[in-house]
Amino acid sequence: MSWLDDEDLDPDSDAGRERMMGALHAEQDDAPGIMAAAPTAAPPAPEKSVLLRIGGLVVFLPRGDDAGDAEAEALRDVSASGGSCVLVRLPQLLGWGAGDHATTRLMCHWLQTRPVMQALELGGRLCDFGCGSGVLSLAATALVPSATACGVDIEPNSVRCSRVNAHANGLESRCTFHLPPASFLEHDLDFFARFGHHRDHAAELLPEGAGGFHVVVANILPGPLARLAPTLLHLLAPGGLLALAGCQSHQVQELVDRYEHYICICIYIATYLSIPLSICIVCR
Repeated sequence: MSWLDDEDLDPDSDAGRERMMGALHAEQDDAPGIMAAAPTAAPPAPEKSVLLRIGGLVVFLPRGDDAGDAEAEALRDVSASGGSCVLVRLPQLLGWGAGDHATTRLMCHWLQTRPVMQALELGGRLCDFGCGSGVLSLAATALVPSATACGVDIEPNSVRCSRVNAHANGLESRCTFHLPPASFLEHDLDFFARFGHHRDHAAELLPEGAGGFHVVVANILPGPLARLAPTLLHLLAPGGLLALAGCQSHQVQELVDRYEHYICICIYIATYLSIPLSICIVCR
């Protein structure tokens, strides 16, 4: 079992540079699928369990024979925090969404900021578009016990994986996971070629007209982030918060311009270890 802290992502170290920027330097827009964030083929599972500490969040990846001991250590760490730390278990992954990528960590830190916590209190609702393993939905509902979350992903296996992870955390009553609505998938030929007609997945589709979310997050690729602007803004409640991640620094302004076309916004460009990775948009 091993611990990973933010220091493990130091961009001046070889390991940190590889962890932080490896995926971002890929030919991102060539990836298949409108929300594809990584190849569907999962890498070999790590032999040992991993604990990721991200601010007040501990992400636990149970693997191998040491899973029981690793979880006991994670629970001791959470207990020792005096209630300032919460645990999220991710027993199932599909090659991404483990929490160790720089943009995922950045989003997890952002979820712990005061404006987001306030938006989610008193029954606030979060939507994670491109949810992967469900880590952001699970983190939000673990951090704010009164919040609910809805994860959406183009991959049916991601939806099922996220539901397993929600059950592992006892959060299945407050976290739901879906494919995009039928109207979103009607003309998606890539989805049809890979998974068949969307009617075959009717039970997993997000209901048409879903919206009114106080917080919307999307940690995907810059091309899909730009194309999804109308969809993401439709999901957002008036006065809600929208956070986007997955851009390299030279792609930030183009994305900002894309969203300014739709709405009067206040833009905050966040950085992680001096690297601009996320855009927070406050809806009027």
